Amino acid sequence: MGSDPDISTVMEMAAIGIKHRQNTYYGIIIFADKTIDPVSEPWSSLFIKNSPALQVFYFDELLKSLKEKEPGHPLVAVFQPYLQKDELILEKEAADYYNQIQRCSISEDMKKSLSAVFISWMLIRFKDKSYQEVLKMLTLTTPLEETVAYKELVAIGEKNTQIEVALRMLKKGFELKTICELTGISLEEVQKEKLRMKL
Repeated sequence: MGSDPDISTVMEMAAIGIKHRQNTYYGIIIFADKTIDPVSEPWSSLFIKNSPALQVFYFDELLKSLKEKEPGHPLVAVFQPYLQKDELILEKEAADYYNQIQRCSISEDMKKSLSAVFISWMLIRFKDKSYQEVLKMLTLTTPLEETVAYKELVAIGEKNTQIEVALRMLKKGFELKTICELTGISLEEVQKEKLRMKL
Protein backbone atom coordinates (compact mmCIF):
# COMPACT_ATOMS: atom_id res chain seq x y z
CA MET A 1 0.00 0.00 0.00
CA GLY A 2 0.95 3.64 -0.34
CA SER A 3 1.82 6.06 2.42
CA ASP A 4 -1.83 6.55 3.43
CA PRO A 5 -3.49 3.22 4.36
CA ASP A 6 -6.92 4.87 4.81
CA ILE A 7 -7.07 6.06 1.21
CA SER A 8 -5.53 2.84 -0.15
CA THR A 9 -8.11 0.71 1.65
CA VAL A 10 -11.02 2.81 0.41
CA MET A 11 -9.70 2.80 -3.16
CA GLU A 12 -9.22 -0.96 -3.12
CA MET A 13 -12.73 -1.44 -1.72
CA ALA A 14 -14.16 0.85 -4.42
CA ALA A 15 -12.32 -1.03 -7.19
CA ILE A 16 -13.53 -4.41 -5.90
CA GLY A 17 -17.04 -3.02 -5.40
CA ILE A 18 -17.22 -1.78 -8.99
CA LYS A 19 -16.01 -5.13 -10.30
CA HIS A 20 -18.38 -7.18 -8.12
CA ARG A 21 -21.45 -4.98 -7.67
CA GLN A 22 -23.60 -7.85 -6.39
CA ASN A 23 -21.54 -8.12 -3.16
CA THR A 24 -21.18 -5.87 -0.11
CA TYR A 25 -17.65 -5.12 1.10
CA TYR A 26 -16.31 -3.91 4.42
CA GLY A 27 -12.91 -2.45 5.21
CA ILE A 28 -10.88 -2.74 8.39
CA ILE A 29 -7.63 -0.91 9.11
CA ILE A 30 -5.56 -1.93 12.13
CA PHE A 31 -2.84 0.42 13.40
CA ALA A 32 -0.35 -0.61 16.09
CA ASP A 33 -1.58 2.39 18.12
CA LYS A 34 -3.20 5.79 17.66
CA THR A 35 0.11 7.60 17.25
CA ILE A 36 0.64 6.15 13.76
CA ASP A 37 -2.90 6.81 12.48
CA PRO A 38 -2.58 9.62 9.89
CA VAL A 39 -6.23 10.63 10.53
CA SER A 40 -6.94 11.21 6.85
CA GLU A 41 -10.10 13.01 5.78
CA PRO A 42 -12.79 12.33 4.81
CA TRP A 43 -12.27 8.71 5.86
CA SER A 44 -11.49 9.38 9.53
CA SER A 45 -14.91 10.98 10.00
CA LEU A 46 -16.48 7.77 8.75
CA PHE A 47 -14.49 5.76 11.31
CA ILE A 48 -15.49 8.09 14.14
CA LYS A 49 -19.16 7.72 13.16
CA ASN A 50 -18.70 3.92 13.30
CA SER A 51 -19.54 3.43 9.65
CA PRO A 52 -20.25 -0.28 9.08
CA ALA A 53 -18.38 -0.13 5.76
CA LEU A 54 -15.08 1.22 7.15
CA GLN A 55 -13.67 0.64 10.59
CA VAL A 56 -10.33 1.41 12.20
CA PHE A 57 -8.86 -0.40 15.19
CA TYR A 58 -5.74 0.02 17.30
CA PHE A 59 -3.85 -3.16 18.10
CA ASP A 60 -2.82 -2.11 21.61
CA GLU A 61 -6.44 -1.23 22.49
CA LEU A 62 -7.73 -4.54 21.08
CA LEU A 63 -5.27 -6.46 23.26
CA LYS A 64 -6.13 -4.43 26.37
CA SER A 65 -9.83 -5.05 25.76
CA LEU A 66 -9.19 -8.78 25.32
CA LYS A 67 -7.22 -8.82 28.59
CA GLU A 68 -10.17 -7.23 30.43
CA LYS A 69 -12.68 -9.70 28.96
CA GLU A 70 -10.55 -12.87 28.94
CA PRO A 71 -7.39 -12.47 31.04
CA GLY A 72 -6.46 -16.13 30.44
CA HIS A 73 -6.65 -15.89 26.65
CA PRO A 74 -3.34 -17.05 25.06
CA LEU A 75 -3.04 -13.92 22.89
CA VAL A 76 -3.02 -11.78 26.04
CA ALA A 77 0.13 -13.61 27.12
CA VAL A 78 1.70 -13.81 23.67
CA PHE A 79 1.69 -10.05 23.15
CA GLN A 80 2.69 -8.92 26.65
CA PRO A 81 6.23 -8.21 25.39
CA TYR A 82 4.56 -5.68 23.07
CA LEU A 83 2.13 -4.24 25.62
CA GLN A 84 4.27 -4.15 28.76
CA LYS A 85 6.56 -1.14 28.44
CA ASP A 86 8.45 -1.73 31.71
CA GLU A 87 11.21 -4.28 31.03
CA LEU A 88 11.71 -5.09 34.73
CA ILE A 89 8.03 -6.03 35.12
CA LEU A 90 8.11 -7.98 31.85
CA GLU A 91 11.20 -9.92 32.96
CA LYS A 92 9.57 -10.72 36.31
CA GLU A 93 6.28 -11.88 34.75
CA ALA A 94 7.67 -13.55 31.60
CA ALA A 95 7.51 -17.09 33.01
CA ASP A 96 3.87 -16.63 34.03
CA TYR A 97 2.95 -15.49 30.51
CA TYR A 98 4.87 -18.36 28.94
CA ASN A 99 3.16 -20.88 31.21
CA GLN A 100 -0.22 -19.28 30.52
CA ILE A 101 0.27 -20.18 26.85
CA GLN A 102 1.25 -23.75 27.80
CA ARG A 103 -1.88 -24.20 30.00
CA CYS A 104 -4.38 -23.05 27.34
CA SER A 105 -6.83 -25.57 25.91
CA ILE A 106 -5.54 -25.37 22.36
CA SER A 107 -3.78 -27.82 20.05
CA GLU A 108 -0.10 -28.59 20.60
CA ASP A 109 0.71 -27.11 17.18
CA MET A 110 -1.01 -23.86 18.15
CA LYS A 111 0.82 -23.80 21.50
CA LYS A 112 4.09 -24.30 19.65
CA SER A 113 3.32 -21.45 17.23
CA LEU A 114 2.20 -19.04 19.96
CA SER A 115 5.22 -19.93 22.11
CA ALA A 116 7.52 -19.19 19.17
CA VAL A 117 5.86 -15.79 18.66
CA PHE A 118 6.17 -15.02 22.36
CA ILE A 119 9.86 -15.98 22.43
CA SER A 120 10.48 -13.86 19.31
CA TRP A 121 8.89 -10.84 20.98
CA MET A 122 10.99 -11.45 24.11
CA LEU A 123 14.19 -11.61 22.05
CA ILE A 124 13.28 -8.30 20.42
CA ARG A 125 12.55 -6.65 23.78
CA PHE A 126 15.67 -8.04 25.48
CA LYS A 127 18.28 -7.47 22.77
CA ASP A 128 21.04 -7.36 25.37
CA LYS A 129 20.31 -10.94 26.50
CA SER A 130 21.31 -14.17 24.79
CA TYR A 131 18.78 -16.72 23.56
CA GLN A 132 19.62 -18.96 26.53
CA GLU A 133 19.12 -16.07 28.98
CA VAL A 134 15.68 -15.36 27.52
CA LEU A 135 14.77 -19.05 27.73
CA LYS A 136 15.91 -19.11 31.36
CA MET A 137 13.67 -16.11 32.01
CA LEU A 138 10.69 -18.04 30.62
CA THR A 139 11.29 -21.28 32.46
CA LEU A 140 11.24 -20.15 36.06
CA THR A 141 8.35 -22.57 36.65
CA THR A 142 9.08 -25.01 33.80
CA PRO A 143 12.38 -26.91 33.63
CA LEU A 144 14.35 -25.87 30.54
CA GLU A 145 14.62 -29.43 29.27
CA GLU A 146 10.80 -29.67 29.11
CA THR A 147 10.33 -26.63 26.87
CA VAL A 148 9.57 -26.98 23.17
CA ALA A 149 12.35 -24.52 22.34
CA TYR A 150 14.93 -26.60 24.23
CA LYS A 151 13.80 -29.84 22.58
CA GLU A 152 14.05 -28.18 19.17
CA LEU A 153 17.57 -26.94 19.94
CA VAL A 154 18.62 -30.44 21.05
CA ALA A 155 17.09 -31.95 17.88
CA ILE A 156 18.99 -29.44 15.72
CA GLY A 157 22.22 -30.28 17.56
CA GLU A 158 21.67 -34.01 17.12
CA LYS A 159 20.90 -33.55 13.43
CA ASN A 160 24.06 -31.50 12.92
CA THR A 161 26.11 -34.19 14.70
CA GLN A 162 24.60 -36.90 12.49
CA ILE A 163 25.44 -34.92 9.37
CA GLU A 164 29.03 -34.39 10.55
CA VAL A 165 29.42 -38.14 11.13
CA ALA A 166 27.89 -38.87 7.70
CA LEU A 167 30.35 -36.44 6.06
CA ARG A 168 33.32 -38.14 7.69
CA MET A 169 32.03 -41.55 6.60
CA LEU A 170 31.55 -40.30 3.03
CA LYS A 171 35.14 -39.02 2.97
CA LYS A 172 36.37 -42.44 4.15
CA GLY A 173 34.42 -44.20 1.38
CA PHE A 174 31.68 -45.95 3.37
CA GLU A 175 28.71 -47.24 1.36
CA LEU A 176 25.64 -44.99 1.38
CA LYS A 177 23.44 -47.73 2.86
CA THR A 178 25.85 -48.21 5.77
CA ILE A 179 25.99 -44.45 6.44
CA CYS A 180 22.18 -44.30 6.53
CA GLU A 181 21.95 -47.24 8.91
CA LEU A 182 24.56 -45.90 11.34
CA THR A 183 23.53 -42.23 11.36
CA GLY A 184 19.77 -42.47 10.89
CA ILE A 185 19.94 -39.98 8.02
CA SER A 186 17.82 -40.68 4.94
CA LEU A 187 19.42 -41.87 1.71
CA GLU A 188 18.28 -38.68 -0.05
CA GLU A 189 20.09 -36.50 2.51
CA VAL A 190 23.28 -38.55 2.29
CA GLN A 191 23.21 -38.38 -1.53
CA LYS A 192 22.65 -34.61 -1.32
CA GLU A 193 25.71 -34.24 0.95
CA LYS A 194 27.73 -36.48 -1.39
CA LEU A 195 26.84 -34.27 -4.37
CA ARG A 196 27.60 -31.12 -2.37
CA MET A 197 31.03 -32.50 -1.50
CA LYS A 198 31.55 -33.62 -5.12
CA LEU A 199 32.57 -37.15 -4.07
